[in-house]
Amino acid sequence: MIVHMLQHNKFSVEFEVPISIELSLNTGKFLPRCIKSRLKEYFITISKNEKIETFMPDNNIVILHIQTKKISDLNIFLNTSHVMLEIPLVLYSVKSTLFKYLKEQLKDVLVAVQISDTVFLHLYGIRKLVLKARLDAYKIFFKFLKINYDEDKNSLLINDVSSTYKIVDSYINNKESVFITINDLNVLNLDKPKYNSQTSEDQNSETKNEKKIFTKEFNFDEVIFKFCLYYYSNEIEDILSFNQCFLNISDDFKIRLCGNDFVQFKNCVNEIYNIYFDIVYCDLTFEPNYTSEIFLFKTHTNIHVIGSIDKIIEILCLERSRATVKLNTNKEFEEVLKNNKGQSKLHKIIKETNVNIKTHIFETWVEFEITGQSNKVARTLFLLKQEKPTQICFFIDEKDHKKLIGHGGKNIQKYMKKHSVYIKFMNEPERIKLGYTGNVIIKTPLKNAINLLKMKNEIVNSSNEKIEPNIISIIDFYNIKNKNYRQLYDYIALFNGNKKLRYFESNKSSYEINELLENQENILVKVLGTDKIFIKCWNDLNLKKVSVDDWTIKQDIGITIKDDKYPLRDSNGLNEEYEIIGRNLEELIQKYDIKNE
Repeated sequence: MIVHMLQHNKFSVEFEVPISIELSLNTGKFLPRCIKSRLKEYFITISKNEKIETFMPDNNIVILHIQTKKISDLNIFLNTSHVMLEIPLVLYSVKSTLFKYLKEQLKDVLVAVQISDTVFLHLYGIRKLVLKARLDAYKIFFKFLKINYDEDKNSLLINDVSSTYKIVDSYINNKESVFITINDLNVLNLDKPKYNSQTSEDQNSETKNEKKIFTKEFNFDEVIFKFCLYYYSNEIEDILSFNQCFLNISDDFKIRLCGNDFVQFKNCVNEIYNIYFDIVYCDLTFEPNYTSEIFLFKTHTNIHVIGSIDKIIEILCLERSRATVKLNTNKEFEEVLKNNKGQSKLHKIIKETNVNIKTHIFETWVEFEITGQSNKVARTLFLLKQEKPTQICFFIDEKDHKKLIGHGGKNIQKYMKKHSVYIKFMNEPERIKLGYTGNVIIKTPLKNAINLLKMKNEIVNSSNEKIEPNIISIIDFYNIKNKNYRQLYDYIALFNGNKKLRYFESNKSSYEINELLENQENILVKVLGTDKIFIKCWNDLNLKKVSVDDWTIKQDIGITIKDDKYPLRDSNGLNEEYEIIGRNLEELIQKYDIKNE
């Protein structure tokens, strides 16, 4: 009954008696301990609900337990967010002043600093406030690095007056990001789109004075997509940012994606579907152990779980009992389950696992309803997932295509047979028409996914194309002389090979510094409030390298702490993980020796 109510009445469900809802926080092992210790008090304050408990079954999982009659009471908790920002290493020279600025500005969220292999600022709280604090933190970093930030245009100067990079709070329900996507907000009516990618196939139909907008409405289950927005918000922000698209969610939960580049738009649609189709419903007759990244709804008769395929498989293997799972997938997957002779792979899976599978075909996807013993349902889910098509897309210069394909396709047939994959080379018009970001696509079932990278490496090594994305922080991107990049949410994918960006502290004379700067890739960095001079470059220099060691905390007893991760082991002592300890700003301000700065 609870499944039917959740699926068809969405978040408007109200029960006659309170039900128990449990969810793991969306931070996993990345949330510092000093923030975890304050969560219960924080949640009671924002929800005004005293019937809230937090549990920590292990150091890397925090479970929130709520008693309520209204499913909609979940919204306030699902509206919380956790973000991590890299603090520029060169700011070690003003760290005490920096932490004081952060303490003064970031008052509405929980804040911690992690010092390990790098230095991170952690922000946790109501999503709207966290996003504002994220932008405020960036502005503080910009101030110390003397980076020009245009408040009116909400943009960061990266090279010269004509080249700016926009720092956006969010690409989800934020009209600021629409300006990045389409430049003119009046062109887009969020209720009645002027152009629709589903009906406007002719990309040449736009006039010179009109800017074409591609839109896509997703008919998603509200509970599942709220799960996606909660646990995969950072991944979704990266997808939207990378593809320069905007996701609008109305009050009645109509979900519309928009963008103005067909290739990027189609890639964004596919990636959002990939996240959504990995989440499943599960009805159980037993209560599972606490685990991360699940929603659990419990009455005196029903246990209902929402989670990723892998998490549900993990839960179903805990106990043998009756279970029902609902899995959504795209229509392409339905075709994959049929071979050339018409013999269904799905029938073969049913025969092996002895479960009951009902298939429901909708306009844009297929739903599988699987019922049986929990361990057999888990096996069925695993086998279905192994058949899911997966792919990798990348760019190879067209002049190399003919050589790689070979006469009559001889070379490419050899590649495909060797790795059991399908490969397609595309010219530029075909790539644009099909909506791929690269001009080489390799496909194979997930069970053979390990061969995707092997196949890609073999092709790349046989061509002259060696470029791979180099992921750097937004701050590091400032003043880099390279225009071949794509933006993520908090990072930049820079296509300049796998070079590592380094900072060096210089004590050399002005003449020697000028000599270093003759290399156009070397950049001078000055920090507000200090006379120290730093050189940012891609190569090693005969200078002191700036590292996380410069952020070492000097404790009163003289112990040096430079690793903010505590090693953990599971009950069998096999898998080692780490808990992030983290430190609040008050502690850091007290512990740092200001005189040494």
